[in-house]
Amino acid sequence: MFKRKKILCVSAHMDDAEFGCGGLISSLSRESDIYVLVLSKDRKNSLGEVQEVRVLEEQYAAMNILGVKKENIFLPDGIPGQLFPEYRQNVLEAMYDVDSKIRPDIVITPSMNDVHQDHRTVCRSAQKAFNRRTRLAYEVINSSDGFVPTLFFEISKDALDAKAEAILCYRSQADPAVTSAHYFDRGAIESLARLRGVRMGVQYAESYEVMNLVRFQGE
Repeated sequence: MFKRKKILCVSAHMDDAEFGCGGLISSLSRESDIYVLVLSKDRKNSLGEVQEVRVLEEQYAAMNILGVKKENIFLPDGIPGQLFPEYRQNVLEAMYDVDSKIRPDIVITPSMNDVHQDHRTVCRSAQKAFNRRTRLAYEVINSSDGFVPTLFFEISKDALDAKAEAILCYRSQADPAVTSAHYFDRGAIESLARLRGVRMGVQYAESYEVMNLVRFQGE
């Protein structure tokens, strides 16, 4: 299903894809074409005031650890974090643009079962932008609510270590003055992987919701 495919991992914010599918990315980066679409570079409040500007080099460093080339990372302008519902057309247009460039086989997004409004907007928009693609939804450890996994992907210890190392590249997010990101913790990352692995009878796994499954003749 995953080998020799074009896989697009979509993040509302820098670090979402690492949390949600970092193990899968690390596992497949040598045998599939992995692309990442990151839809916001900053965070604003309801007045449009910038509350945080993310560190772009942290994004590149994290994805380099997972085996994703810098040129495979798409970072459109103009979509402020926390305000995605108001910018849904911008989100859609960014997705349409990437779709036209790479024509992915599989698209992986955050889940609709998530308390963060940006995550839900991304998932809902992907249903329109990628309605003829296989789509999966990942869980983000601190904001999933009602997530019901229907696909489990085994990851190795090496892939788990790469995932944790990539997440910990986001040093700016560990600053309590910026965010209460206590989930940037290697123990928490491993615990979730072990919990999901129990469902498969393996040591470590990631889990996904299957949103849309497309198979073509000859595959």
